[in-house]
Amino acid sequence: MTRTARVAVEKAAYSYDKLYDYAIPQGMDARPGMRAVVSFGRGGDRMALIVEMGQTEDTAGLKPLKALSDQEPVLGEEQLGLLKWLREQTFCTWFDALRVLLPAGYGQKLQRGYLPVEPFPVEPEEEERQVLALFRGRRTPLTAEDLPPDQFPEGEKLLEEMTQRGLLAAEDLIRRRVQDQTLLMVRLLEGWEEKKLTPKQQNAAELLSQAGAASVREICYFAGVTKGVVDKLVSAGAAEYFQQETYRDPYRDADRKGDAPRPQLSAEQEQAVRTLSGEYRKGTGSTALLYGVTGSGKTQVFLRMTDQVVSEGRQAIVLVPEISLTPQTIETFHGYFGSRVAVLHSGLSLSERLDEWKRIRRGLVDVVVGTRSAVFAPLERLGLIVIDEEQEHTYKSESAPRFDAREAARARIQYHKGLLILASATPSVESFYRAQKGEYQLVRLSHRYGGARLPDVTILDLRGEEMAGECLSQTLCEEILQNLHRGEQTILLLNRRGYSAQVKCMSCHQPAECPNCSIPLKYHAANNRLMCHYCGYSAPAPKTCPHCGSEYIRYAGLGTQKVEEELKSRFPDARVLRMDLDTTMQKYSHQKYLTDFREGNYDIMIGTQMVAKGLDFPKVTLVGVLGVDQSLYGEDFRSYERTFALVTQVVGRSGRNTLPGRAIIQTYTPENPVLTTAAAQRYEDFYHEEIHSRKLHLYPPFCRLYCIGLWGLSQEQTGRWAKEVLGELTRLLREEYPDLPVRLLGLSEGTVFKVAGKYRYKILIKSRNSPRSRELFSRILAWAGKNAPKGASVFVDPSYDSSF
Repeated sequence: MTRTARVAVEKAAYSYDKLYDYAIPQGMDARPGMRAVVSFGRGGDRMALIVEMGQTEDTAGLKPLKALSDQEPVLGEEQLGLLKWLREQTFCTWFDALRVLLPAGYGQKLQRGYLPVEPFPVEPEEEERQVLALFRGRRTPLTAEDLPPDQFPEGEKLLEEMTQRGLLAAEDLIRRRVQDQTLLMVRLLEGWEEKKLTPKQQNAAELLSQAGAASVREICYFAGVTKGVVDKLVSAGAAEYFQQETYRDPYRDADRKGDAPRPQLSAEQEQAVRTLSGEYRKGTGSTALLYGVTGSGKTQVFLRMTDQVVSEGRQAIVLVPEISLTPQTIETFHGYFGSRVAVLHSGLSLSERLDEWKRIRRGLVDVVVGTRSAVFAPLERLGLIVIDEEQEHTYKSESAPRFDAREAARARIQYHKGLLILASATPSVESFYRAQKGEYQLVRLSHRYGGARLPDVTILDLRGEEMAGECLSQTLCEEILQNLHRGEQTILLLNRRGYSAQVKCMSCHQPAECPNCSIPLKYHAANNRLMCHYCGYSAPAPKTCPHCGSEYIRYAGLGTQKVEEELKSRFPDARVLRMDLDTTMQKYSHQKYLTDFREGNYDIMIGTQMVAKGLDFPKVTLVGVLGVDQSLYGEDFRSYERTFALVTQVVGRSGRNTLPGRAIIQTYTPENPVLTTAAAQRYEDFYHEEIHSRKLHLYPPFCRLYCIGLWGLSQEQTGRWAKEVLGELTRLLREEYPDLPVRLLGLSEGTVFKVAGKYRYKILIKSRNSPRSRELFSRILAWAGKNAPKGASVFVDPSYDSSF
């Protein structure tokens, strides 16, 4: 019997993305979870992942694995299970799934390397001699990427021609995207005492004999010698150099003592911990919903649960929805668990994420804090996953694999028989529905911690309100002024960045639109440019209309930049902080700005939704909500739910300590029940109305809303192809899946029809998440991919949320 490996191959389209059988050469230690190089089709060599093992007697036509690129498996048993779960549940390829299980820096790429063949069998030509000159002093193979593109515009073709002429020898190279960071170390060799050493060399050797090994820098510092002395010690045969891997620590300057005192819990919090602990003790892999009003101390509850799990030798993952929340959460967990905390989020560099992942995988970590993808952190003793602000849509990935972190967390916690805690003051309708049905354990916190009161909320009707400017009402300005006089802080929420929402000619009424997308450009005053928030297109603000030449151009609508301008004009002595995507692009900018605001370096913070939830500032006593109407009436069936959550959360930032809080909501529809229930923090009243509407119109949680998304370069070709896909889906439902409960909502244009030069169509389907429905969508995805026009793409989103 010959051992075989079933492998997934890189760069495979969904229509032929399956496991392929390869023979394992004699003596090759191939195991599941290892990456390998295989010969695939006519495309040459490709990277592959060994998913399963097998045996066969008939090896005819079976290609062998060419080489292993890992010495040990990069995926364990659970990770391989997650790989299969992601592919089945999210309709992605094997390597799409692998991309979220491994950090980007750990990825490998196959390259063609070249070395000169000497003596040369033929006389090199002038351009070839220039290439050969690049090998002088070089010990490693040259790749096409190493050739200067301006000097060798067809570098890869030239290298292949030189190989065919016998001047170069080619070989396959496997390269990691990010290399390990190492430190040059020194250790003594056996018999060093017998060597004849100078006094300085003797000092260095005695230091090493006590320490065992030390870095060159440490030896020079503590022994008072130069690097030349260490070099001589090595050349004398008394010591040797070696490389030791070190970790790039993104929080090396943070205070990580791990000895922060545990807070005193209220009676209500103690009861919540007892209930959650009992659920954890069952060992069934269950889920609990920790539902508490804003400021009720949910963080202290799941901190206590994390402490309990870690004290028993198990590990925990804590997820937050936004990078803006990680600094506060990381600071809290560093205070409790010190350096045994790892952090994973997109704000870190590739090398920092890689090293944090390696610390986790090697068991050097008890707690992982991060955003969505941290749910896949390779912890082997996982006992607890906490998803804070679980209602947030950012836990759902909008690119392949289109996973929901909440579903992935449930899958992991069931495997480890631990506990999943979903925490929120405004739970998603789906989660609260499951808690009401008894599928989740419901744990309530009904009162604010420490006796703090909920803020007093005023809903301002802008139809009759005197305005102090285009953005701010007179009433809100007077409240801000009072806060400034008292030395208290204010948060203003406007969930739209930029200066103006629309730029329009008043003569021909043509808006300024993105040439690549079917949306208006937004004006940004900071750089005096029009910008597209979808594709990044940018152009100078026009002085005349490009269509008719008119000078009458109107800038309409509100953005955070305009509010910032009005605040500085109205309150010139106030220190104003703006937090949106434009101001938080730099690394650690969230942490810096939020720390400065907490320390009182700013009086007013204006921002998008990143300032609306999870943040705790004792001196914030006033919250203003601006432009709320725009989010109430979107196309998404979740518009009411998201608006309710956003308003409730930002109102809850006020009065969280001993100082009383207040909030002002500016609106043109003050009678809207979403706003009135949010102002009163009456989540359950909102839920009962919303769940009745969802049931009546058959929306989640009463079904799963699938989306087949299609896009291409030609509007005509893409539209025709989309109709063909709809026809094939209709045929399958009628002929092969007549028993499947499905509501086909039909074909329509994407929410934004054109993005980055591509036209978008979607087919929406209401169904259940069952093996049979997944089989149907997998088949239609493969069919659509095979019949796609050139430059077109297709995907299936298993839980559509109107983002396409």
